[in-house]
Amino acid sequence: MTGLVEPVLAAVDRAVELGLADGERVGLMGTSYGGYSVVSLIAQTDRFWAALAIAPWGVNMMSMYTRHIGWCETGQARLGGSPWENRAAYIENSPFFYLDRVSTPLLLVGGTGDQDGSTQAEETFVALRRLGKRVELRLYKDEHHGTSAWSRDALDDLYRRVVDWFNCHVAETQPHEQLV
Repeated sequence: MTGLVEPVLAAVDRAVELGLADGERVGLMGTSYGGYSVVSLIAQTDRFWAALAIAPWGVNMMSMYTRHIGWCETGQARLGGSPWENRAAYIENSPFFYLDRVSTPLLLVGGTGDQDGSTQAEETFVALRRLGKRVELRLYKDEHHGTSAWSRDALDDLYRRVVDWFNCHVAETQPHEQLV
């Protein structure tokens, strides 16, 4: 988790240097591991004005472990063993344990047909709401993990909400509607 900050912020700084981005108004979004990365980054830096995480797999490694032991131990998460063998790795790589540090407004999105992605989004939403953070959750009925297979209606709604979210929090060009 901590290894994400330096290269991402270096890339943002380079985009600003090249004139491709306004360094004062940077948004962040990602899906799946990218959603995990979004939550990880906003738990470690306040550089971003707004963020969007779709199906953020792995925000809470402990809830992922019960259904995806291999993914956690030796798969994409590469935590090097069980939570009992490598407790620190599970905590240090779960942005869930650092959500109290988040100051960036976050829109969480998931499909109810993606049990793990939507569960991670809901857990993150509940925790951030409990902490009094600016967070919204949008779940799309029966949609799955990858948005490339989502229905046209769901995608149309998602795209509208994404544009609205970033217009409100990054561009500040229009009032934000409640996305609950």
